[in-house]
Formats: sequence, structure tokens, C-alpha cells
Amino acid sequence: MTTVRSRPTSRARAALAAAAVAVAATAAASSLLVPTADAATNAYAGTTTSGSIVLKQGDATNERTFANPAVTIDGTVDDVTGALSATTTFAPSYTDVFTGPFNLKLYVAASITQVTPVTGTVDPSTGAVAATSKMKLAITVFNTTSGTPNPATDGKLTNPATCFVTLDLDLAGTYDGVGGLSIADPKFTVPTFPAGTTGCNLGTDSLNTQLAGPNNAVSLVFAGTVTAPTTTTSTSTTTSTTAPATTSTTVVDGSTTTTTAVPETTTTLAGQTTTTAAATEPTPVAPTTTPPGGLVSGAGASNGGTGSGGTASPVAAGSLPRTGAESRFPVALGLGLLAGGTVLVAGSRRRRLSA
Repeated sequence: MTTVRSRPTSRARAALAAAAVAVAATAAASSLLVPTADAATNAYAGTTTSGSIVLKQGDATNERTFANPAVTIDGTVDDVTGALSATTTFAPSYTDVFTGPFNLKLYVAASITQVTPVTGTVDPSTGAVAATSKMKLAITVFNTTSGTPNPATDGKLTNPATCFVTLDLDLAGTYDGVGGLSIADPKFTVPTFPAGTTGCNLGTDSLNTQLAGPNNAVSLVFAGTVTAPTTTTSTSTTTSTTAPATTSTTVVDGSTTTTTAVPETTTTLAGQTTTTAAATEPTPVAPTTTPPGGLVSGAGASNGGTGSGGTASPVAAGSLPRTGAESRFPVALGLGLLAGGTVLVAGSRRRRLSA
């Protein structure tokens, strides 16, 4: 028989090539979606090296700048998903002394505390940061008679426990993955401060004039450290041995075979258990002899007589079954009958038994 093989057409070759490309593309996409073995959520801790908080930005009369605010940040960054979560702590910032109503020498302390964590993402490829947070801006207006700020002794015109507003920050910046972080919100709004004794009291109007409004900015640059999580692996081995089973002894035609069970061993390694099943190993014992009269010579005689190595003991019931007249014969004679021959029976005449 002749087999004819047809060569693939150009259309078939094109289809095969397209399929190969599709398979390669699928494999490449899958490799991008699978996290690497080194994927981890790293801890980040940083402190500002520079920055500023500018209130009433662009207002020639009321702009206030808090230069180089002391801020710390502690958080985590997932180096695969880019998930960012952080807690910030601001030290109070103070303005320079300025002249207020009635020629009072005033300065302002701004205390920022975190209401919600900084949460967002870091692009694993570019390091671009996008995050949000809510901050509480509490204001204390101090009056200094000497012209030199001294928060411990200067009088307060406002109570920071009641004179505060909440800021919504939309932060953007960059993270280099090795300790450098910069974030900023170039234009956030300072809401209107509350009035009265449960708000900013006598300072309400002045604060709303000088601080409240949409043109405010914050910019912070951090230097810090990145700490990868540590992994501890421990391996333990436990071996247990089950005691061997009871030794058994079998008597067959004058030979004794002793069987002893090999102990079962169980080994546990790093959570995995391996069990070696028990086996039996026969232990041969020298055969015993049965002299006339049904006595077994040798240690541990067991046929009703006295052996040279021990005390005789009766034959175990059922070890050599006998019925009828045969039960009156000693064991050796009983075996002779089974083989066929002439035996003498006490009190009877000679009989010839055939097999």
C-alpha cells in the first residue's frame, strides 16, 4: 500500500503560525499576572527633610507659610499590587509674629493630626503615588507682649480643642522604593472655622479672613528606610517506634519456628509523616526430638515428660488431635499407627493394621 502525504498549504501554515503566536502571547500575559516569589509587603518609615505648608497662597496680605514642618510617616507598601497605607504625625508649626487687631503682636500655631490613614497606591513600574487622607487642622492664636514667641507662657485667643476644621487632602508624588518619598497637594481647601465659645471664639472672624479658603498647599519630602518582612523556617524530625508484637512459637513435626514482628517506625519531617510498616522475620530454632514414651528432649520439654533442659509440661490441648482408641496411645505410637505397622496394645491381642 502506498501512503501519500500532502504538504501543508499556505493557509494551513498561516493558521499554525497564528496559533503559535496566540500561545506565546497567553504565556507572556500569564507570567505578568503571577506574583514573583519575592513579592512582599514592605514597611516604610520616614522623616521630612524639607517641605512647607502654605495657607492663603497668593494672598499678598494674608499668606502664611509654615516652612520645613517636622513630619514622620510609618506605613506599608505592597511591591506587587502597590497598595499603600500610612500614618503621619505632624509636630506643631508656628508662623512668624504679625500685627493683628488693636496692634496686638500675634502668631499662629497650626496643629495637624490625622483623622484617617493615608491610603492609596504606588505604581510598581514608575513609583507614582496617588493617595488620600483626612487631617484635622487645629489653630491656636497666641498673643505675645514681648514680641518673641513663647507658647508655654503666651496668652491664647483661641482653644485648639474647639477651634479646628477637617482637611481633605488629595496627595500625589513619587516613591523610589529605597527610602525616598515626596507627596504634595498643591491646592486644598481650608473650610470656614466655627464661631462662638464652642468654636474659635473671638478669633473666628480673623481666622476666616486670614486662613479659610481654597488656595492652600502642602508639600513634604521624606527620607526613610524600607524593611522587608522576615521569614523564619523551622524543621523538626520526630521518630517513634512501636514495640514489637508478642513472639509466637509453632511446633510442627518436632521442629519449632519462632516468629518475631519487626517494630513499626514512624518518622515525621516538616509536617510530613512516613510510616515503615511492621514486617515479620522468622527465627529458626533447632529441631527437638521426640524419644519413645512421648517425651521431648531438650530445653523446654512439652510432651508430658522430663527433658534434659527443663521441666515437662502437658501437650497443649488440640495440638495433636486424637479420637477413640488412639487417645490411649502415647504420641509416638500414635504417629506410628498413622504410618502403618504392627503395634502392641496392652491387654489385647496383636493386630496388623494396614495403611
